[in-house]
Amino acid sequence: ISCPHRFGKSLLAFTLRIIFESGIRYFSDLAIGNNWTDRTYLVVQIDFSLLSNKKTIECFRVIFNRSITSAFSPLGFKFDPTNSSIRFIDQLKSWLSTLEPNTIVLLIDDYDVPLTTYLDDAELFAQVSSVMSEFYAAIKEYEGCLRFLFITGETRIGFAGIFGGFNILEDITFDPDYGTLLGFTKDEIESNFRDDLKNAEEVLNLSREALLSEMRRHYGGFSFDAEAETHVFCPSSVLQFLSHPEKGFQPYWHGSEGERSALWEIIKHQALSSPDVFKKPTSITLDELEGFSSGQDISLKALLVQTGCLTIKSKLNMAEVELGCPNKEVEHFLEQLCAEEKLKRGSPMHQ
Repeated sequence: ISCPHRFGKSLLAFTLRIIFESGIRYFSDLAIGNNWTDRTYLVVQIDFSLLSNKKTIECFRVIFNRSITSAFSPLGFKFDPTNSSIRFIDQLKSWLSTLEPNTIVLLIDDYDVPLTTYLDDAELFAQVSSVMSEFYAAIKEYEGCLRFLFITGETRIGFAGIFGGFNILEDITFDPDYGTLLGFTKDEIESNFRDDLKNAEEVLNLSREALLSEMRRHYGGFSFDAEAETHVFCPSSVLQFLSHPEKGFQPYWHGSEGERSALWEIIKHQALSSPDVFKKPTSITLDELEGFSSGQDISLKALLVQTGCLTIKSKLNMAEVELGCPNKEVEHFLEQLCAEEKLKRGSPMHQ
């Protein structure tokens, strides 16, 4: 599943880890407590967001191999760096071949970060893609040992390249059945934050209906559903607003945009060439929206949806959907982003 930053992908992966490792012990009072019947498993969780900003392919390969070794070593994998005649990936494959069928749950978070980090370096991007492709090819070759595989990302950059032939994946990014898997629905906010909502009503002197309407206008409006039937709020922004309602409806979205600096540089550069893409409703085909980029050639509109700058507003026909800015805080962020870039380009050092 691909979803914008700050929508709970990492928390979802962590929740899956706990339930596969421990069963319903920590979830007995929740809905899943009455629906989970599976046994427990060995779980491997890998966070690829930690593999950014390595300056050479040699450095990246060392850190990548170290990360994979650290993730699998509790299950028994041992990498022998002194055995130079057998590559790391072949040592991993040799170990995977010894595992019993259906014994491991593998969770991979932020698969795309090592790729988006190098969007401004085509050679390094290709080399990093090659290293990751080898790893996923090994997982595919020994998929029989997997009970469950779950992969998250913000963008779909590099997807076709590193997952080429990886036909064990089911993409649920724009599947209506999973449209509310990430983010908060209005009903979830009302049922889980009663005391916080009551406090915000009193602080801001608003009725419940008016409060929720303003929260929707500022923090809601996202749809990750090709049918445009379901909508969610950005959970990070909702939580920050409810923690400090006395500050009013402040813009919190993408406060740490620098975490994906190379990605945002591309967005700023392309968006300033097409500024109306933020301000006017626009359409995109589902093929373009759902398409996987093998490199740095992803379309601007698709990238804006993947990063949350635009969202699905309505279904136009069987082949197209309408896009638009989801809410006020994203609109504020985009205006600020473009203003900063225009100022930078207008400074003497950029003339």
